[in-house]
Amino acid sequence: MRRIITVSIFLILGILVRAQTNAYRLDINTVHEIDKKLVTFAGVGFVGSPEANYNQYYFSFPGVMYTPEKWIQFWGGFKDFFTNNWETDNTNELRPYAGMKLLVLNSAKVHLFNFTQYEYRYITNTTTKSIQKYGRIRNRLGIETPLSSDAWSAKTFYFMADAEPFYQFDKDMVDQIRLRMGPGYVVNEKIRLELMWRMQLSRSTKSDPFEWTENTFRLNVKISSKNGLFKRLIHPDFEID
Repeated sequence: MRRIITVSIFLILGILVRAQTNAYRLDINTVHEIDKKLVTFAGVGFVGSPEANYNQYYFSFPGVMYTPEKWIQFWGGFKDFFTNNWETDNTNELRPYAGMKLLVLNSAKVHLFNFTQYEYRYITNTTTKSIQKYGRIRNRLGIETPLSSDAWSAKTFYFMADAEPFYQFDKDMVDQIRLRMGPGYVVNEKIRLELMWRMQLSRSTKSDPFEWTENTFRLNVKISSKNGLFKRLIHPDFEID
């Protein structure tokens, strides 16, 4: 476990040197059980990027997740993002979404998942009142693996990694790909902490190559209202993104 964390730190230091822009992000999310198959969740967050000259405030509410079987989850909710641009007009984005997550159940307690979402982005320029709107599909393939024999118990670490392409309908193309990795820590039955690095690759047209445009360094704070809920949900990924 120490070796993985050490390697991650050196990778991040190398990334900071090579990055075009860096952003720093804090997410705080809560989840509450309604019944055995239905939970609701909410969150708030902040992003700051001195290099890209902006900061962003956002929240997610309401969010619901329905689990008819352990291997499948249905998600839906609403997000709002206010971006304070230091050199251009500010924007506010309303983003309803719906999705499905498939999980591979296994005795090793490794979380393997595929999370597909549809999002509708409605972005308003707060100065000119001009509007940009479009739909997109995002598909995240990921893994969470425990770093202890006492998997997912209090005071144990785990490691996460995933990849996620975004298909934008109005451009008829994949316009960005996100790659993420980082360690997580189970504080107790109700709290988990995660430190993640995200690499973003972007392009403007189909003929353009993907370029490494941004790194995001992120702290996730996940809070459950009930003991045992995180373990039962298997992959409690309620972060705002």
